[in-house]
Amino acid sequence: MSAEFDRETSQFLRQATVFAMDLAHDAGEKVLPLFDERKFAIKNGESIEKMTTQGDRVAHETIKSRLECREDFGFPLLSEESGNEADMHELAESQGYVWVWDEIDGTYNYSRGIEIWGVSGALVKNLQPLVGVIYLPAFKMLYFGYKSGGAYRLSTSNGTPKFCGSFSEENRLSVSKTVNLHEASALYAYPTNDLKQQNRALDLIKRLMRPASPPVFKSVRRSGSTAVNLCWIAQGSADVYVGNAQESKDIYWNGPWDIAAGMLLVEEAGGRFTDYQGNNNGIRTLDRLVTNGLLHDEMLAMLKDI
Repeated sequence: MSAEFDRETSQFLRQATVFAMDLAHDAGEKVLPLFDERKFAIKNGESIEKMTTQGDRVAHETIKSRLECREDFGFPLLSEESGNEADMHELAESQGYVWVWDEIDGTYNYSRGIEIWGVSGALVKNLQPLVGVIYLPAFKMLYFGYKSGGAYRLSTSNGTPKFCGSFSEENRLSVSKTVNLHEASALYAYPTNDLKQQNRALDLIKRLMRPASPPVFKSVRRSGSTAVNLCWIAQGSADVYVGNAQESKDIYWNGPWDIAAGMLLVEEAGGRFTDYQGNNNGIRTLDRLVTNGLLHDEMLAMLKDI
């Protein structure tokens, strides 16, 4: 690959990142008033994973309409609110550029007035995220990055910043340097829509929290938002995240939109993202182990037979 092509690719990804930053910020700011006013208009599915709110729909329409207006970045959209599962599976396996968005990651938190939720978007090609953006409206914090370009964090508390000038060293993210599990902070996910996966999750939690002196981890927590978990890993606030999934026709539970942006951010911040066998299958990675890299091999040994 020529140096000229590399530069063009980097420039394209940076421009796509700036566009995604503006889009995530726009969508997040539009749904924040609904959250502040507790106007959720909840539509319950048979599980937490499938519930939706008015905010999800508002964010989806914002993202969809703006993508349709762009010739340069108007790639197909794969999102939790997209609808047809057959089309979503085809898009997820696409060889071209695809936008993967979670309109509100942490919908249950959002519906209960808990601030831990965000708008998450990624530009994906061949199942691998190339651009990742996560906006946490309640905290006015924007996370962003692109392949080989680093991961960054920017406060929007003083209004809408100039996104194109935000790729500075002072904004750059880096994972933690924690090397001992008993000094580490661990995060986990717990499924609610499948008994088999619940049993696997309970086995996982028992391993994370088994009685020991010192404890296996300094702390073990559940946030209710995968996107937020991955932001915390990328910025060094937590050291380990584990979440089991399942091979299924039901793409809702596989949730590529849950991980696409955060995967990019973690890796660009120096961390690792694999399944429990150490494989990275891009946005189709099921059982998910995310660490600062230094703890990864030890965690793989802990999880190998789950």
